[in-house]
Amino acid sequence: MTEDRFSRDNLMRLDPDLLRSIIRERTHHTLEHVVYSIMAGKAEPRPDPGRIVRLLLEVWDARGFDGDLPDIRWAKTLLKLADTLADGGKPAIDCEEPRRFSQTEQSLVGELLRQRRSIRHWTSEDVPQWMIRKVIEAALWAPHACNLQTLRFIVLDHGSDPKLFSCPEFQGHRAKILVLQDTRAYDFFGVSIPERNRLLDCGAAVQNLLLTAHALGLGAVWSTFTAREIDLLNSAFGLPEHLVLRTYVALGWPAQPVIPPGRILVEDAVLSWPGDPPISLRDARR
Repeated sequence: MTEDRFSRDNLMRLDPDLLRSIIRERTHHTLEHVVYSIMAGKAEPRPDPGRIVRLLLEVWDARGFDGDLPDIRWAKTLLKLADTLADGGKPAIDCEEPRRFSQTEQSLVGELLRQRRSIRHWTSEDVPQWMIRKVIEAALWAPHACNLQTLRFIVLDHGSDPKLFSCPEFQGHRAKILVLQDTRAYDFFGVSIPERNRLLDCGAAVQNLLLTAHALGLGAVWSTFTAREIDLLNSAFGLPEHLVLRTYVALGWPAQPVIPPGRILVEDAVLSWPGDPPISLRDARR
């Protein structure tokens, strides 16, 4: 990462969405890790650890962008905590500590995980927009590498041109949520963010989306694009090169029950426990 990327002149020219991603990433790596390690007594305070984040936020404000956005507020909060620590103070974190779920809550979570199904047949009832907003919001709360938050979405209803996106594997869904990624932030940080993280970020978000859809009583299925569909969608929406189509979810109200597919056991899935001999020295189980 070269220092000139973070020159004020360069930052003043950056696309606002990219600048916002960089603020999140630098806050995560240069402040969040540092602040929590110091507060846990596992690191010593550093002189002005927030130098880069301070510059980024100054540029954000100088360009007249909204300083009250949730992620910008988060960055400002971490910067204040870091400044307090650097001055020898003991800041307090104003939020609830993680808690263990009750048995009832754990049962509900387990039920949600086990009952979710891929639904491919739907009724003709429309899905209200507030539900679509809710499942997308859930997707945005998924873990994301370096807090870049690259996921973007296009929502289509059942009336969209079938020639554009026919879904030959199933029909009858009332809405489709196309999942895209803005790749500019990955490119900005280069090899420091592994290529595989892009798909991992997408997969985590879609799982949140699917689970929330199920909790709302919706039936959803996660699927992929053909090369032709990608070309058609890129053309229809005029997508720039940095917005890359990854996958989509079709959803509606389920028209029939689906038999649970059955999953392999934990014993079948775990290849090694602490104290086990190396896998290469054990007989493979078939």
